[in-house]
Amino acid sequence: MTDPDDPYRFLSVTGEVDAVTTEGAREHIDELAMRYMGEEAYPQPIESERVILRIRADDVFHGG
Repeated sequence: MTDPDDPYRFLSVTGEVDAVTTEGAREHIDELAMRYMGEEAYPQPIESERVILRIRADDVFHGG
């Protein structure tokens, strides 16, 4: 991730996928739509199955 106000400030997390699930995926996209778009539900039709990946962080890098 980069800071939109300072392109030299960043965060990078690397690791391996620990879990894969579809449970709660619809609710998750609706939460993201509210956070980033101000919409109560994701406004586009969902034409494929949504998946949530849980990643175990092995390394964290930051700068700026």
